[in-house]
Amino acid sequence: MLFNTMNSGGGTIELVKWKPWTLVDVFVSYKFNEQFQIDAAIDNVTDEYYMDTLILGTMPSPGHSFRLANTLVSR
Repeated sequence: MLFNTMNSGGGTIELVKWKPWTLVDVFVSYKFNEQFQIDAAIDNVTDEYYMDTLILGTMPSPGHSFRLANTLVSR
């Protein structure tokens, strides 16, 4: 597949070839009670090298991303 990107500075168009890819993201959330919750996520589990077609440019998207969060509600 192909997509075009425009360079606003010089007005040039760059033709970039890319192949389809599959991303695997995992998200889990556990609510212990009404006041405490833990969330965890792993983005791009397979560490796939890819170019996001919605971004104008040729910078690859990041590899693995890990996130861990907790929520504590005080009453």
